Amino acid sequence: MQTRELLADCSLDMVGRRLGDLTAATAALPPGTRVNVGAATGQSAQVHRMTGVAIADAGLTPVPHLAARRIGSEQELREVLTGLQNDGTGRHLFIIGGDPPTPEGPFDSALALIRSVRLADYGVETVGIGGYPEGHPAIPADVLHTALRAKVDELARQRMRLELFTQLALTVDAVLTWIEAIRQEGIHAPIRVGACGPIEPARLLGYARRVGAASDPDSVERYGFSLADPPSRVGPGRFIAELAERLDPVVHGEVRMHFFSLGGLRETAQWIHEALR
Repeated sequence: MQTRELLADCSLDMVGRRLGDLTAATAALPPGTRVNVGAATGQSAQVHRMTGVAIADAGLTPVPHLAARRIGSEQELREVLTGLQNDGTGRHLFIIGGDPPTPEGPFDSALALIRSVRLADYGVETVGIGGYPEGHPAIPADVLHTALRAKVDELARQRMRLELFTQLALTVDAVLTWIEAIRQEGIHAPIRVGACGPIEPARLLGYARRVGAASDPDSVERYGFSLADPPSRVGPGRFIAELAERLDPVVHGEVRMHFFSLGGLRETAQWIHEALR
């Protein structure tokens, strides 16, 4: 696979506090690019909705996050879904468990939320769920596997289109092994592999360690720096080039990229623009 092919139809994420960068980011991105709207800690539901509307008004495709553990009741969930439907921003969702160790309501996981409501009743067409090629720092691998299978089956029962978004990965071997295992289980949904846009090395390493991604010297060198002599900012070019070279569509199916804009929405969009030229 060519790198440009892997980058085609890529997606990225943002949070409400980055709204000031949206105009510049839009100018660098292909029309219709999917933009995940993060459910950031401390961000109000109103800001979350406003961000999705602004993305749609800019000619991009909003994908709001629903963090199950942050939703206080079934009534609140229905109000959120109705609001997104009324805004015209709820066709595509990304449903995650969320960070709070204690749920704020009845949903302790993404699966519990998905099972609680018929999503099509609110105009939802596509649901993204998380995948963890390098594991999760707080959830055992067998639990992740069981939950993934259950979510895939429930979304199939609801006749929802499905996309898998991986957590940040720095190791191509881990990504390919995970994808191959998923495909062997008969899960053929599109997969978006998570990578960071341009970012300071210390922030990349900190985030990688927090989410359980590999942060050893061999892995981080794929982002273009040595721990002994780190540059001011690094990008995912080497990682993506190696991934593209080793992907086999017959074996791995439909694979695209998803970018975490931790180093800046505008900078991530510009990196995508340059890489697609």
